[in-house]
Amino acid sequence: MAKGSGISTIRMLEHVNLNVPSLKEAKVFYLDCLGCSADPRGDLVKATVQASGGTLQDLLWANVGLQQFHLPVGEPENTTQ
Repeated sequence: MAKGSGISTIRMLEHVNLNVPSLKEAKVFYLDCLGCSADPRGDLVKATVQASGGTLQDLLWANVGLQQFHLPVGEPENTTQ
């Protein structure tokens, strides 16, 4: 926020990464409730991570306008990226 104004100076977030416990529940909330659309590129990322031995179990990229929610299932919770 701009100092003392109560108004954010953030113009856009390109994407937000949120670990989720259930892909089914994430789809209901992000796609059905919020009206986001599923980005098919998430499937390629999931396949690439899994092929390289990563812990990723599933992945949803949910688009809302030009922004995205990256919603991995099975990623470690205590990581810094």
